Amino acid sequence: MVRPGLWHCPAVAAPADRALSRWFVALWVGVGCMLLIGGITRLTGSGLSITEWKPVTGALPPLGAAAWADEFARYLDSPQGRLVNDWMALADFKRIYFWEWLHRLAGRGLGLLVAIPWAWFVLRRKVRGRLALAVLGVFLLGAAQGLMGWLMVASGLVDRPQVSHLRLAAHLSLALLLSLAVLRLVLSQRDRPALGSRLLHRLGGVLVLAVLLQAALGAFVAGTHAGLIYPTWPGFGGAWPPPEALSLRPLWENLFLNPAGMHFAHRTTAWAVASGVLLWSVLAWREGQRRLPVLLGVLIAAQIGLGIATVLLRVPVGVAAAHQFCAWLLLSALATATWATNPGAPPCPTDSRRSSSPSASRASSPSASPPAHSGKSAWPPPAGTSSPSTPATS
Repeated sequence: MVRPGLWHCPAVAAPADRALSRWFVALWVGVGCMLLIGGITRLTGSGLSITEWKPVTGALPPLGAAAWADEFARYLDSPQGRLVNDWMALADFKRIYFWEWLHRLAGRGLGLLVAIPWAWFVLRRKVRGRLALAVLGVFLLGAAQGLMGWLMVASGLVDRPQVSHLRLAAHLSLALLLSLAVLRLVLSQRDRPALGSRLLHRLGGVLVLAVLLQAALGAFVAGTHAGLIYPTWPGFGGAWPPPEALSLRPLWENLFLNPAGMHFAHRTTAWAVASGVLLWSVLAWREGQRRLPVLLGVLIAAQIGLGIATVLLRVPVGVAAAHQFCAWLLLSALATATWATNPGAPPCPTDSRRSSSPSASRASSPSASPPAHSGKSAWPPPAGTSSPSTPATS
């Protein structure tokens, strides 16, 4: 039997519960919204507008003219305020302040969306054991991601009006890992369809890691404004590879210290990721699947197209934010495909309440065993149907 992979269910899963499932989905959507708001915050140059970290009292914006004047004075004393935005009036400052405040407020809200329902479900004994610890781990990962966000901002408040691209990559990578952890909770409430072969499962896991690496390279490009270096496609100003992209020695330093090298690496590895997704889709199609290959094909085409448009249009806010958001959708789809194509994984374990129910007894009887896999895709299930473990919505 194939060993359980990255997307195996928690060892002790809670019973299928509509409220529990909706909570996990709400968390996953919340992380996606955080990623979108964070991208807009960075692209509008708003990330350094709040120069202090106040986890509790900072939830409220400045109240009154005097509070706004003090906040604006602190910003003008920062490197970005002195060297880049010294022309700003208070009204201009309020516009960039809004996005950073909204980003931090959304982070606080997401933390509450984890903690309060978690306590309620634990008290009701609907979440317990290792599943309760898994949700607690999600909360701690979110806290670490928020802390890294402040460390990133702090790096741009010292002597230069620019955050560390390394800390930006760590901040984004933690957000994507948080999204994957929440998605695992979402999937733990569904029956695994067990589509595809062992090859598809393993290739999907490799592609998940590849997209995480590609996202980190994208953060390097964003943090150094390297996207503006080569506003051409498919070449790099008429050359491939561009000589300045490999100018440092040893060569690996170009990935971390050379904006031209970061841009070249991000665009080049994008084609490797696209080729891998295309290979996965072709193999899945040959095995009889339809929906997942089409979904992944659409997402990778959209992601490549948005990346090209971002470069050619010189990083417009809307297009670049959509590029980052589409990367999150692609990562989530690949993770779901990896989970769905684990042919040897056992079904998600359930507790005694679910296993003792009449429906569960019927499902576990030999006469109720599912038919052998026909080779055609049954995932996602057709509209209007539900899995045996998840009640259909009314």
